[in-house]
Amino acid sequence: MTSDNDAQNRLFEFIGRAELNAKLKKYGTKYSRIVNRLAIGDKGIWARHTNPFTFYNGDHIIYQQKEQFDPKDYDIKLANILQGKGYMNDKDELIHEPWSFEGLNVYALADQQLILKKLLFPEAFKSKDRFNLQKRIIPYSMIICHVIHLNRISQNMIRQNLANI
Repeated sequence: MTSDNDAQNRLFEFIGRAELNAKLKKYGTKYSRIVNRLAIGDKGIWARHTNPFTFYNGDHIIYQQKEQFDPKDYDIKLANILQGKGYMNDKDELIHEPWSFEGLNVYALADQQLILKKLLFPEAFKSKDRFNLQKRIIPYSMIICHVIHLNRISQNMIRQNLANI
């Protein structure tokens, strides 16, 4: 499984920060926020803006969306925001100090589990708390959840093997 930062960043642009965080809250997450694009050093005021979109079908415009600005802060009290011994900066230089996760996206494990439960076992939740998925989409969401689970197992195995070296 690979991560596609560009695809996530286009979704961030299209949906917008405010809508992403409103949906996270609507579906019960308590410890998560999406406040910036991935892997482009997008923090602070720059992350509050999105670019305009225009979709075409041939020469015909079928959808337009203006740029967005989200003035809200999504404060979460985090512990241990400094991690590691060093990191590579945008000039490919090794910086010998911990990396700060302050002001970045947070997707807590408890919230990930909640979302997976809602996708896999929607009948366990009140209808108002369920995702409004079309029946034809549900098998795909289950496949995605399975792939995510397998990816986590592989990451844990890699960590365990590295710890034993």
